[in-house]
Amino acid sequence: MAFVVVGIITPIVLYGRAVLQCQLNGVNFNRSVTRKWDVNDNLSLYNGYSINDSKYTEEVYSNGFGLVVHHFTETDLEKTYKCIYGFLQNSTKLSFRDDLLISLPRKVDKDITFFKNKVDIYLRFHGVLPVPNCTFTLNNVSIDKPFERNFTMVGPLYMATFGISLNIDSSCVNRLNVKCSILEEIVLAEEAVDDCNAADVSMLPGRTNTLLVVSAVLIVGLLGNIAILLVKLCT
Repeated sequence: MAFVVVGIITPIVLYGRAVLQCQLNGVNFNRSVTRKWDVNDNLSLYNGYSINDSKYTEEVYSNGFGLVVHHFTETDLEKTYKCIYGFLQNSTKLSFRDDLLISLPRKVDKDITFFKNKVDIYLRFHGVLPVPNCTFTLNNVSIDKPFERNFTMVGPLYMATFGISLNIDSSCVNRLNVKCSILEEIVLAEEAVDDCNAADVSMLPGRTNTLLVVSAVLIVGLLGNIAILLVKLCT
């Protein structure tokens, strides 16, 4: 029995690209057989030819063919994607789900301030999905103190805020590391060093002296394992 399966390479990074695969089962892939992709019943790809090659392109595999959706945005969700191979067809609908889609932050607000014998940390991530996971280390020691977290939905995405105040050694040098990730995507890697010997204001009472060594790092490439969401339709 021959059938096709629609697979989605996940997670999809919002504003990146999405890849849907039409995988053949019980039949060998043959380029001479008509192959198509429809989006909401509108033809998007026909035998490799695209109606809009800046938006849709094709990938061909040994056991099928794929639809690449470039610059995948919210407008590409809640649509039905159908692959057709000869008389075989199958479809799937893409929706906002944490296991399907991730959104890297469009903007990160951050403030790390050393003041006398404490350090205050404030982070805000705009337009993320799911909520980032953040860890803190101070002088190479992991911080397990609970920190303030606030998540607000803005449309289908989150605005996530993190805040914490820590007591620190009264010595002149303190090193704080902050790392935040969404699944396996690193969205913030920050190192802040308080070194009163490195600034002219070191002798002033109540100094605020922060040296940012490593700024935010946004990684837009997909990392980690690839999961496939399968929907099977038998003929």
